[in-house]
Amino acid sequence: MVSIAVKTCVAALLFVVGYNWIYSCRKRPLPPGPKPVPLVGNALQIPKDAPWEKLHEWFTTYGPIISLKLGSRTVIVLGNRDVVHDLIQRRSRISSSRPRFIVFGEHYAKSRFPALLPYDSKWQSFHRIQSSILNPRNAKGYRPVHIAGCKQMLYRMLDGEHIVSHFSYFVSSAWSTMLYSTRAEPTTETTSDRIHDMLAHLTELFCIEHSLLDIFPVLEYTPGISWISKRKGEAFFKEMMTFFEARIRKGLQSASWNISQAWHQRLPAGTQWEDFAGMITEVEFAANSTLPVTLSIIAMMFALHPEETKKVQAEIDEQIGTQRLPTFEDAGKLPYTDAFLRECLRLQSNFPFALPRAVTQEEEYMGYRIPRDAIILPCQYALNMDETVFESPKAFRPQRWVDNPNLPSPATFGFPRRLCPGKSYAKDLMFIGMTSMAWGFNFEADNNVSERPSESYSLLYIPSVKTFRFSCRTAAHRAIIEREWQESETNVHSHHSPRSQVESMRG
Repeated sequence: MVSIAVKTCVAALLFVVGYNWIYSCRKRPLPPGPKPVPLVGNALQIPKDAPWEKLHEWFTTYGPIISLKLGSRTVIVLGNRDVVHDLIQRRSRISSSRPRFIVFGEHYAKSRFPALLPYDSKWQSFHRIQSSILNPRNAKGYRPVHIAGCKQMLYRMLDGEHIVSHFSYFVSSAWSTMLYSTRAEPTTETTSDRIHDMLAHLTELFCIEHSLLDIFPVLEYTPGISWISKRKGEAFFKEMMTFFEARIRKGLQSASWNISQAWHQRLPAGTQWEDFAGMITEVEFAANSTLPVTLSIIAMMFALHPEETKKVQAEIDEQIGTQRLPTFEDAGKLPYTDAFLRECLRLQSNFPFALPRAVTQEEEYMGYRIPRDAIILPCQYALNMDETVFESPKAFRPQRWVDNPNLPSPATFGFPRRLCPGKSYAKDLMFIGMTSMAWGFNFEADNNVSERPSESYSLLYIPSVKTFRFSCRTAAHRAIIEREWQESETNVHSHHSPRSQVESMRG
């Protein structure tokens, strides 16, 4: 009898405690933020141009965590490193999932891109496969590929025009070699152009005006509206898969080892072909949507900040000289050059926001309620502009990194458990691309050059690159670029090919 009574009391106590906790959670307010208006919430208060700047202003007013209403969706925006650490890293068990991306993720990508999947067994399986190759140790094995591609980029830059297309070709060719053992032909832009046409179409989906289904999910059940989005998405998905499947199958049949083959060998039994193709397509899209833009930002900053650029070139000239191109062995000798790159990533990140997260259960933080269905949006721009971390954050000062090597790295690649899997590869491409550009070229800004974005996308920063000029530094630099390019072209199909130098990563 005593045992039954005790059990009954314990059960009643647990019920009361649980009920009170749930009730108190519901009583807790959402984080502060601007007052929403009926129906649309705060959507009309967020500017189309550089919306991250408006959010940074709101952080100053309301604090480091704010809540917004976009239609019927609650968005919790995180604005400093402490908040991100507490909610994203310390609570990663419940904060590593993704919200539904109805238009982009489901209609256009058909839930085949791992980066958009919830934190479940399927995502974990693909993450393990990606990480088996896309890790810092293996990244070093692909450095010869980057060197060869960089020589091609420098040679193409000698024309003094179309700098973005040269960056795009550099990145596209590097990843084509790594993924498929297929080097992009230097005489055609067809492959690179098609990839970037598809990317441009996907990028438009990040605009609020193209995301009505995401901010008003109820419209998914409204006749006509969802059908139009699904029809457009199916047409895009079919075109995308037709294009990339041909590349993937060619890579799987190649006699040279490549990443597609390595991942295919690691697939769990029963994996659908579309999931495998989507994983590879996502990686190629990610590289081609970010790295050319980052290189464009670096070139723009070279033009806008001539005094700092001269310091970079002086350091490179002293450590490398003018008789050879930079290599990865030079990385540890160039502290100011590294500082310049870090400052570019801090001040002008391609991704002012990390990809949104979703919590898998209701949470309390700083006395505020974080609803289970809320979108969690880390604002990387705000972290990089935090005055408590970076003195005069709006100023371009590479020297800050030299004076204080312990400054936190720029928020660029996302956050733990959902970090960019190709981070090490991206950093290598950025280093060799930037260092080689500074070694061989001068950059000059026009009077109307601006750091303002040239395109207006809600989550992306696209710089203007039409208002500066670039030219080879000297005839001697030109001669070395031409010679290195010629040697690279001669060796590309021989046993000295960069592809043959990564065979050690097989298995």
